[in-house]
Amino acid sequence: MIYVYTFVQLPKQPLHLPPGIHSRLEVVQVGAIAAVAEPDLPLETLQTSDERLLQAVMQHDHIIQSVFQQTTVLPLRFGTCFPSIAALQAHLTENCDRYTQQLTALANKAEYTIELTPPDLQKAAIAPDLKGKEYFLAKRRLYEQQSQEQAKLQHQQRDLIELLAQLGKLRPLSAPEASVCKVCLLVEAAPQRLQMAIARLQQHYADWQIRCSDPLPPYHFLEDV
Repeated sequence: MIYVYTFVQLPKQPLHLPPGIHSRLEVVQVGAIAAVAEPDLPLETLQTSDERLLQAVMQHDHIIQSVFQQTTVLPLRFGTCFPSIAALQAHLTENCDRYTQQLTALANKAEYTIELTPPDLQKAAIAPDLKGKEYFLAKRRLYEQQSQEQAKLQHQQRDLIELLAQLGKLRPLSAPEASVCKVCLLVEAAPQRLQMAIARLQQHYADWQIRCSDPLPPYHFLEDV
């Protein structure tokens, strides 16, 4: 059994590989593409405890991130295995053209996770001395005011998402009703350019908190290429 982390476009310089989950990593090459793999990984032993499984998942992601910093990658799900190196080579040979096209489309691009946090709505209180009709009128006005403020924030969130979508491919990560909106964005791997665009948005939407992750492998965009 051979465990596979990612398919890659081989760079001109040799890859610097971190340690694997259990042992050293190998590069299995077919033409211009390759797989970063770990032979003889006892996958069943990783499931003996939640802590050990979590450490393995974190190391899986760390390895993909490390390779991504050196070349274009097609990251694979945790637990991806092939029966043998020969089976892996046969798979790469059969899918060489498709993987080459995907890697070419993703070259020099990175995924970024962006969080959009709206400002807290101000909680106005109803005067305690109001009673009867005056109390219910005040309560109604307060409800209408809060509804208008909520609608304004929803409109601003839609505007922000539309502006982010102009920067690259965008995919939502959070449910529409979530208080904090999360999206992932696939753009050219130039963090400074994206940071400048985010800074302009932050300046225009000063009440919002806009956070952007470091560049990540294209986990959420493999189906788009």
